[in-house]
Amino acid sequence: MKPIEIEVRIDRPVAQVWTMFTDVELMPQWCKGFVSLETIEGEPETVGSKHRLLFQEGKRQIEMIETVTAFDPHERFAFEAATKGMSNTCEMRFSAEGDATVIRSTNCFYAGSFLFKLMMPMMRGAISKRITEDLERLKALVESRATA
Repeated sequence: MKPIEIEVRIDRPVAQVWTMFTDVELMPQWCKGFVSLETIEGEPETVGSKHRLLFQEGKRQIEMIETVTAFDPHERFAFEAATKGMSNTCEMRFSAEGDATVIRSTNCFYAGSFLFKLMMPMMRGAISKRITEDLERLKALVESRATA
């Protein structure tokens, strides 16, 4: 599947956006279905660290293992994630535009089974919508706070 690229502009400085983006306590407010994050290897916020993330999707609980591949404060966060049937790589870039922040998210998804390979083209729209909605919720959350 070709990369999914999403961009959102948040009317707050990069430092404030980054701080709220990386605050695990705030994740349930903007990342749909997020339940928990547990560091299982390494130190949080370091390249090579691994985390177990749990998401609730209706009646299903989904476990994802995330490996951090880049962590450049106020600039870039990237990871590889794997769950049953599929994996993805994600890079989030943060850049200043005046007093605002632009987040550019690039996601590549890979099917782990023949069935998922068949379904990937149909899933592209739903995945793109989900990422967009999460980033729009992050935008609303950050913009609801006073400028730091």
